[in-house]
This record gives sequence, C-alpha cells and structure tokens, in this order.
Amino acid sequence: MRIKRLLLVLIAINILFFLSEFFVYAETAEVLKGKITADLPAGLGKEPNQAVAAGHLENKKGVHGFIKYKLINADNNVVMSSGEKGIQETFVEKKDIACKPGKVYFEGRYFKIYDGFIIGFSNYGCKDKASLDGFGMWLNRLPHDVGSWEWYDKTDENTFKKLQGDGVVKVEYRAREGYWEIAKIKFIGDQVFRCEKTDPFNVIKNIFFKHNEDWRCIISDGSYIEW
Repeated sequence: MRIKRLLLVLIAINILFFLSEFFVYAETAEVLKGKITADLPAGLGKEPNQAVAAGHLENKKGVHGFIKYKLINADNNVVMSSGEKGIQETFVEKKDIACKPGKVYFEGRYFKIYDGFIIGFSNYGCKDKASLDGFGMWLNRLPHDVGSWEWYDKTDENTFKKLQGDGVVKVEYRAREGYWEIAKIKFIGDQVFRCEKTDPFNVIKNIFFKHNEDWRCIISDGSYIEW
C-alpha cells in the first residue's frame, strides 16, 4: 500500500512539473514570438507579394547587397540550401510603435533567401549615433509561427557584437527625418541565426528533449546588406 501511494505521489509530482514547464515555456515562446511579429508584416503567412498587394508592405528593388549562407534543418543537420546570392529586393513594413523621447521606430525590413525563409532587421532611429546602442535581427520561415531574436550590442560607433555566439558587424549610418538610422550591415566572421517553431507540439518537444531550434542559417564572413 505504501509503495502504491508513493508511486501515485511521484506521478502527481511529475504531472505538476510537466504543467509548470509547459506554461513557463509557452509564455517564453509567446514573448519570443512577440519580438519577431512586432517587426513582421501584417500579412504574415501570405507570400510577400500578396502582402504588398494588400497595402502592408513596400518592396524596394535594386542592388541591396550580397550574402553567402548555409541554411540547415536543425532536426537532422541536413543542409537545405547554401550558396552565394545578390540581394535584389527588400521588403519594408511601416507601423506605429511607441518609443522613448529621442528614438523612433521606422520599420521592419527583410529579404528572402530560400523557400519562405527570410532574414530581417528592426530599424530604429536615434537623435544621435551614440544612443543607437543595439539592434535586433531575426530568421523566420513563412508561414510558420516562430521565435527568433539575434541581438547586437554596440562596442564602438560602427561596431556591434553579437550577444549569442561569435561574430561582429560593421555598420554605416545615414540621416533620416532628423534621426540617425543604420543603412548598411556587414558581417565580420561567420554568424549563426536560429529560429524555433512556437506551436504546442514544439513546446512539448522542447520540454522533453531540450529542443531549442528548428532551423539555423550560417551567414558567412563578408556578407553585407544595404537597407
């Protein structure tokens, strides 16, 4: 009888632990998802050109840079796509996001790399360059719900260091509407961007198998983007 009661207690403890982990991770996933979707087009889940047609986006054509990349399925470590490509088009979303005095949110920007995968940048402006002390980028795969946030901290006026993992970027600024914004990002050293699906099944998989990424993209040294 005591063994049976002990087993029941252990089962109850495991159930409570699972539920607590589930809700904590689900909340974390929503926060992470919120960071990315704050800068994604309102037409998320549609093809970019459909969102443009709906009036959400303004796409910019021209030479916007060059990227050398390797896109990997993190579940099986299979390379889905790799190569070098010129960036011929970027997509821009404008929306109102409140900022502290001296700072303004201009837009989220992104470009396509392969089969719905996009790399994006959250574009803020500051009254002086010193106040622009960091910025976020992300990897996403439309139309999935994902979490991705790659943060860069300023180390000097034109250099930002990746917070998670190795690598730095060099930036160039331009004046815009009385603010300074980042106009160009150049990658110094190979850098890894990761994204993770935030659906309930993936939440459970993370709890049991410590799974924290579905795809990753290695951006090679020398790649650059002119926004």
